[in-house]
Amino acid sequence: MANSKTYPYTDDAGVLHIRYQDTYTFTHTVLGIEDVQIISKITGTDTPDPNLLLLREDGKSVYADGCGTATVRTCIGEVKVQVDPSPLNLLFVTGQSNASGDPARRDPCYYESFLLSPETMAYYTFCGQQVSIDVEGDKALYRQAIDEDGCTLWHTKEMVANGDWSMPNFADYRLNVTATLDWETAYAAKGCDPKVFTSHNTTFSNSGWNAALASEWVKQTGERVWIVNCSQGGMEIQQFEPSEDGTVKNNEYYQAVAVFNLALETLYKEVDAGHFTLHHMAYYWYQGESNGLPYPENASREYYGYENRFKQDRGFRYLDSAQYIEKFTKMHEGFMRDVVYDHNGVRHELEFCGIMTIRYKVGPEYSYSQIGINGIRAAQYYIGACEEGSLANVFVASNVTEKWVGETVEEAGQNIAAYFTGKYGSPEAFEEKFGYKMPSSYMDILPNSPHYLMYAHNEMGLDCARNTLLYINETQPTDGYALSYNEEDVVISLFGKDGRTEMVNEITFDADMTAVVCPKIAPLYLIAEGLELTLDEGYEDAFSLDGYILKCLDKTREEVSLTLRYAGAVYATYALRVKFA
Repeated sequence: MANSKTYPYTDDAGVLHIRYQDTYTFTHTVLGIEDVQIISKITGTDTPDPNLLLLREDGKSVYADGCGTATVRTCIGEVKVQVDPSPLNLLFVTGQSNASGDPARRDPCYYESFLLSPETMAYYTFCGQQVSIDVEGDKALYRQAIDEDGCTLWHTKEMVANGDWSMPNFADYRLNVTATLDWETAYAAKGCDPKVFTSHNTTFSNSGWNAALASEWVKQTGERVWIVNCSQGGMEIQQFEPSEDGTVKNNEYYQAVAVFNLALETLYKEVDAGHFTLHHMAYYWYQGESNGLPYPENASREYYGYENRFKQDRGFRYLDSAQYIEKFTKMHEGFMRDVVYDHNGVRHELEFCGIMTIRYKVGPEYSYSQIGINGIRAAQYYIGACEEGSLANVFVASNVTEKWVGETVEEAGQNIAAYFTGKYGSPEAFEEKFGYKMPSSYMDILPNSPHYLMYAHNEMGLDCARNTLLYINETQPTDGYALSYNEEDVVISLFGKDGRTEMVNEITFDADMTAVVCPKIAPLYLIAEGLELTLDEGYEDAFSLDGYILKCLDKTREEVSLTLRYAGAVYATYALRVKFA
C-alpha cells in the first residue's frame, strides 16, 4: 500500500491514484468518464459497486464511490485513474462520562460538523449510556434495584410497572453499530441521512473530545478515522473487569468488547468489499473520577448512588494506587486478548492505549486541588510510563486539563488565557484559526460541573491527537508541532501530593506514613520512552516504593534517596530530607 501522505500520486506508468471515498479535482472540466472497471463490491454482497467515479456539480471534481480503474477525459486529454482502498484508523473509546462528553454543554461544537459529513473522512459510532448485551437481564436487575430503594434518578416503581424504560433505554448494542461505512448503502438501508452511523441519537457524545481527535488525526495524516465509543457515566473501574474464568457478564467491559468486535465485523465486510485496509487500531481510556473520591467512608463500604447503573456488584468505590493499577492491568490485558483484528490471514492486536488523565473530584472545580496526585492519578501516570510487561503499550495521551486551574476563579481564568495564548498566539489569531473566541475565563472550561465545556473538549481532542501521532511517529505535524526534540528540550520534574509543586530538597509523609513521588515529562508523548523511579540502595529497610507511592517504615530516618531513569539512562538523583505532616 502506498503511504497515505503520497495520495493523490501518479505512478511511473502515468496512472493517477486516488483512494476510496476521496474527492479529486482536475484542473479542467471533465468531459467524460470511460473504460470503467469496478473491482469493489457493495458491502456484504458479491455485487459490484454501481459506481466508480461520480462527477460533482462543479464539473471538475470526481468522488471515488468504488475501487477500480477508469479513463477520465478532459479538454486537454485523457487521464488514467485508479481508485485504491482507503487506509482506515479504527480508534475505540471507553471510560465514564467525560469519555462521552456532556449533553447539556455543547457550544461551541464546531468539530461536531466534522463528524457529520462524508467529505471530512471521519466516521463515528456511539454506543454508551445503557447499551446492553442482555437487554432483558438489564431490565430485571434494574427492576430489582428499584424494588429495593423505591426510585432512581430517572424512574419510579410506577414507571417501571407501566413498562417505561425510556431512560435508561437498555438498547441492544447490535442496533448501534453500522453494518457499512458506505454512505449511499447506509442511506438506502436506513431511509435517512446516515451522518452518524447508529440507529439512535448520538448527539450526546458528539459534544465531547472525540470529534476534535478525529479532525486533527485526519488533518495530520490524510487518513480516514472511525471512532467507536462505548462509555458509561459514573462507572468505577470495577465495572470494566473481565471475569476470571472468561464468563461473559453484562458489565461495561463486556459491553465494550461486544461493541468493538461488532465494529470489527463491519470492517471485515468492508475489507472483503475492497473498500478499506486497516492501518492503526487502538483504544483510549478516560475514567477514574468515580474511583478517586477521597472520602474515607468510601474506602470501607459499597457505594450506592443515583448515577449507578444497577447498584449491583459495584464494589468499593475508593481505590488506592496499587488497587487501580491491578484492575487496570486486568482490563488492559483483557482488551488486548478480546479485541483483535483477525481476518483473511491478517492479525492486528490493539497497538496502544492512550490515557486521558482525570481531574481529582475534590474541592472547587477551578482549584489546584483538582490536580492533586491521589491514588488514581498517581496510578495513571505510573501506568503510562511503565515499559515492562503488558503495560508497555500504554501512554498518557493528554493531561492538558491540569493547566486550567488556579487558587481562585480569577487565577484559573488567567492560566486558561495564558495557555491558549501561548499555544496559538493572540485571541485574534485563535479566532481566525478556529472560528470562535479563544477561551479566556474559567466559565469557558468547567463551571460548576464534572463535565467540561466544548472549549475544553475541543482542545483536549486536539492535544490527544497530536501526542498520539507523535507517539506512533506517524506524521509530520504542522502548525509548529515538531516530531523531534533536542535533548535539552525534554523536561522531567518530580511532583508530590499537590501535583504542581516540584520536589527538590524534601519530602513530606502524611499521617499514614505515605507520600506521592510522581514524575511528569514534557513533551508529554515522550512518556512512552519510559520513566523509572527506584529507591536507592541502602534505603530498602526504611522505605518501600509501590508505583509512585513511597511508604516510610522507619520514622527515625531523616533522608531518602531516589533515582529517576529516562529511556534507560539516569536522568536525576533526588536526596530528600524527610518530614512528617
